[in-house]
Amino acid sequence: MHACAGHSGCVTRTSSRSAGYALITIGTLLWGTGGVAGSLVADNSTLPLLSVSAVRLLAGGTLLLAAAAATGRAQRMPRTPASARRITATALLTAVMTAAYFQSLALAGVAVATALSLGIAPLSVAGYTAIRTRRMPAPRILAALAAGTAGLALVCGAPQARTSHAALACGVVLAAVSGIAFAALTIVNRRVVPGLTPAPLLGISFVLAGLISLAWSLPAGIDLGSLNGTAWGALGVLTLFQTSVGYLAFYAGLQQGVSSTAAAVLSLLEPVAATVLAILLLGQHLAILAGGAIVILLTAVLLVREPDAAARTTTAGSTPDACMPAAGTDAKGRPINPGEATIRLAVGGAIGELGSDATARTVMARHRFAGSGQS
Repeated sequence: MHACAGHSGCVTRTSSRSAGYALITIGTLLWGTGGVAGSLVADNSTLPLLSVSAVRLLAGGTLLLAAAAATGRAQRMPRTPASARRITATALLTAVMTAAYFQSLALAGVAVATALSLGIAPLSVAGYTAIRTRRMPAPRILAALAAGTAGLALVCGAPQARTSHAALACGVVLAAVSGIAFAALTIVNRRVVPGLTPAPLLGISFVLAGLISLAWSLPAGIDLGSLNGTAWGALGVLTLFQTSVGYLAFYAGLQQGVSSTAAAVLSLLEPVAATVLAILLLGQHLAILAGGAIVILLTAVLLVREPDAAARTTTAGSTPDACMPAAGTDAKGRPINPGEATIRLAVGGAIGELGSDATARTVMARHRFAGSGQS
């Protein structure tokens, strides 16, 4: 029987989607912790930004693999071509997104890099979805995209004045590449590979992406001995909360039926969380423009949620994402729910299998808010 052939099926999918929104919100808010933690690592060590991200990915991926092994999910992971393709794509896109973002930071500054890399992702996803479905986004989605873009422009501020035209142009291109890579990660991982749960997927992908990033950062040097106690503690926060739990929650929500466009717009909560934490923990002052930007970004999140999470009882085919079968179902048509373990363990305070991308872009996207006074 089709997963949404009857009203009860649609109610089940709506409930799952609501849980997905909650998980993605948790994940993006945890990404925001990277601002304070990233600034503390930068201020208390000589590690370059890309090296910090490489270490974070390697440590977070190892932690996720250990959790997957302890819960038996690593042993049950399917050794299939589909799994290999998904892991490879996730690892490569994560590595590209990381390198492009941090090079954009160096060339164009945090304002341009953050605004473009975060802002272009939902626009790219919405454009792809419109082409694939041959349907314009709903008015609320268009309003959410406009509000999100405006909010990011306000909260990130102006480009640094000393940037040359050539460096700014290169930085803009790299920031766009980073945002498109994030969009591709969101689209690719919207569908579940049967049997491949988020923890082993992200664990292996993060380790591979970390190794690639490590190779790229070797010329700049990786001196872990330069980290003091504060830096090590901040790196632990980046590894545990921002990387492991944050991305597992995001992936769990993404695979609960939340549309790719909605997930990308929800990621705009990241700079909101980063700004609030910078104010509370670092004593920064909230400028009027930044306060207005937060309101606009929250409005974008509320706008995008309504059409995706509202209860709908239409039959399959009437709306592309309304009553589609769950991505990955058993022989009886029952949806595989990779987020059940996530919700249980999140409540219990564990990080092992929160259920679950996007990745390294987030360390210094928040560092901008934690390390400067423009917010």
